[in-house]
Amino acid sequence: MDTTFNLTKLLRKGLVLASLPLLLAGCGNNDISSSDPLDSTSSTNENTSLTISESEFKNESEWNDDVAAVLYEALGDYYSSVPCFHADSYDIGLFEQNQTGILTADLTCYGENAALAMRAYTVALKANDFTVYPYEDYTIAFIQPSLIDTLILQYEAGTEGDEEYVRIFAYVRQEYYETWPYDQVEAFIGIDLPSFEDANRYQFAVTTYGETEIGIIGCFDVDDPDNAASDYAELVQEYGFSIVDQNSGFYYTMDEENGIELDFGYDYESNYFHIQTYMLPGSKYWPSADLEMLFPSANIPAYEEQFVRYESGLGQSGTTFLYVIYCLGASEGCEAIYQASLEEAGWIYEPNKDFVGWGKVYSYHDSESGETTYLQFEYDEVYSRFSIYIPIVDSMEQGENL
Repeated sequence: MDTTFNLTKLLRKGLVLASLPLLLAGCGNNDISSSDPLDSTSSTNENTSLTISESEFKNESEWNDDVAAVLYEALGDYYSSVPCFHADSYDIGLFEQNQTGILTADLTCYGENAALAMRAYTVALKANDFTVYPYEDYTIAFIQPSLIDTLILQYEAGTEGDEEYVRIFAYVRQEYYETWPYDQVEAFIGIDLPSFEDANRYQFAVTTYGETEIGIIGCFDVDDPDNAASDYAELVQEYGFSIVDQNSGFYYTMDEENGIELDFGYDYESNYFHIQTYMLPGSKYWPSADLEMLFPSANIPAYEEQFVRYESGLGQSGTTFLYVIYCLGASEGCEAIYQASLEEAGWIYEPNKDFVGWGKVYSYHDSESGETTYLQFEYDEVYSRFSIYIPIVDSMEQGENL
């Protein structure tokens, strides 16, 4: 059977996304190649070929001292994250980009078969967790070494006289919005979320957790960190969000009407206010219409709990076709509650029957139609999911095989 996890309950065990990177957008528009180096270009030689072996893909070797010094000046401690590009010789320099003023390391790496070496360097970058985007004339690679910093490499192959080379530009960029990112948030989630105004800089990005896309808003230079979460909690409730849980200073809230989760809290370790939002899986409505159509003679009670959402549809266990209902976000004790509902509705416990391998089986016999319906349920505490399985069979004829 499907093992889709319940994201909401997993996040309430701790804000697991607090340290995930914000993504880069538009990193190829920096007009790097037209900038002139500020420093005079120097040359340093190393007796190696312009190739990268598999053993070097995980950045096992280091740049020589002269190149490392230039990288350090432009990138700080992040220079060690740049995989070494082995070359016969290097031209090295520094310059400030024309539009942004960002200090950039400029490395020209000379050797044979530059195009092949450039492709090998792309493999090395990917092996070191860089995201790589090839363009027509150059390639962009980036990685997020911290929440607010993006390390960017732009590189291209070329020739100079009879010599082939790969030129690499390396720099660190920070991207912020000066105001709450209204357009980005609304485009992502579909509604205008309550804005957190007590910050001076913002970042917005979309990342993926499991199969769920999550919008992350980083709020920096917060005016009152100690009260940021509680003040924002009051605001979101005015927008119709309900507080579902609190854990270690973080709030987990839900807009049941629109199916939106909004989680937030101040991250003292990284010194920013973290907000994350995503569309909740499933529906807030019990699948009454499906059940009435498929099992018209069975009195199937609804499982109801605040903030629970439902996913339902056809499934299969072995040769048995099932109608499956997942109650996402259910609490411990749901099995006893639903068992009582079934017995009150006239269902009978069937300890000797089993068709999906776990949980209790109940049967409901309709004396008027002569039909018997079976139902099995189980609770997965890891995913906080209460599952209900109902075989779609002629139970009077096949019930003994369940």
